[in-house]
Amino acid sequence: GGARVTETEPAVKYYQTHDLIGTVLDYDPKTAKLLVGVRNHLTADDQLELLLPQEDITLDPSQMTDLHGMPIRQAHNSYQIYIPVSKEAPVGAVIRRKIHQDERIGK
Repeated sequence: GGARVTETEPAVKYYQTHDLIGTVLDYDPKTAKLLVGVRNHLTADDQLELLLPQEDITLDPSQMTDLHGMPIRQAHNSYQIYIPVSKEAPVGAVIRRKIHQDERIGK
């Protein structure tokens, strides 16, 4: 056996300024909402950004709903949620959360 060295450099995590929150699974032009596959816990107070080739778009997680359209205050890994968006986004686009400086220093 022997311990296996992980590929990812642990020190890199410390310098990150963003967390991956999820990816776009679908875009509904009728409701102007994204269907998002959530990969990380998020709350209605998080600052979210949708990464597009030309720009980053701010998303408002306080507007997110579950699949039945019910407002939710938080979402966990493997959830699927809807979130309003100001323009169309391609499937697979990445949504990330800004990490505040004080969060990294471990509150």
